[in-house]
Amino acid sequence: MKETELPKQFTITFEERIHYLYANVRAQTYNYAIVSGYCEAVAAECRVSGHTKVLIEEDIAESISLVEAYEISTQVPQKFFAGIQVAFVDTVAEQNELNKFGEIVAVHNGVNGRMFPSVAEAEQWLIET
Repeated sequence: MKETELPKQFTITFEERIHYLYANVRAQTYNYAIVSGYCEAVAAECRVSGHTKVLIEEDIAESISLVEAYEISTQVPQKFFAGIQVAFVDTVAEQNELNKFGEIVAVHNGVNGRMFPSVAEAEQWLIET
């Protein structure tokens, strides 16, 4: 397991799994810069490790607005995850509706990704597709 800590904004723990790369992201605050930063780091790790599939488990309690979710979903994933299948799990259940909105927007903009309520479901999707 490899842990990367970037200037007090977020922490990512990477774990090489048989079929994909696992990334656990933790932060206190949630904004465009943090999401962009961790997506860039995850995509870079995918390239270095040769993975074309990634499971991102996000643990950020702070929420964002619908406008911010739209901006993030239209810009960030496409910028970093071309050619990478992304399964996303948010540990904060209260953000499910916002995450589903983000999934719809991101997929509409060409991202090969889905949101899941659990790591087990996300893992199953990555393995089966």
